[in-house]
Amino acid sequence: LAGSSEQRKADSYNYWGAGVSVPAVSAAPILNRSFTITADLDVPAPAQGVVMALGSRFGGWSFFVQDGTPVALMAASQLAGDQSRVVASGTLPAGKSVLTYQFVSDGGVNAGGEMRISVDGREIGRGRIARTISKLPEMTDTLDIGFDADTPVTAEYRDGGRFNGTLSRVDVNIDS
Repeated sequence: LAGSSEQRKADSYNYWGAGVSVPAVSAAPILNRSFTITADLDVPAPAQGVVMALGSRFGGWSFFVQDGTPVALMAASQLAGDQSRVVASGTLPAGKSVLTYQFVSDGGVNAGGEMRISVDGREIGRGRIARTISKLPEMTDTLDIGFDADTPVTAEYRDGGRFNGTLSRVDVNIDS
């Protein structure tokens, strides 16, 4: 923005392959807004592991696959019951597919919203995220692709959340 001290973040972020870890300050800004995550993947049956995670159990998002079933989890804090979890009703097919997580925010700080999960353009899950967070509590938090570094968002993962398939690309689009 010309003449402004405020730096505008991009609307689209592309991460190539698993093993990517980006400091939260440089990552796709998914807090307090609507967004869509699209992952091109190739998986065995059953798929396991983190597609993308941001933050920690003290506050963060995790988009992962558990026993072949896509899951979206928002940890508003580490307190029991302060997490929202949306689980798909179907599983990922073995082989190549496109997995999409779309969050439609109610708008406003710490607002909740609706999470939609799709595979190859077909919706397989939908549910409510009660509330979100407006900032990450730990300065060392990262956005991770294919695993969940440092303090994980959830203890539900096996093998540190390492994704057991191939993540070719993860795109994050921010709704204005």
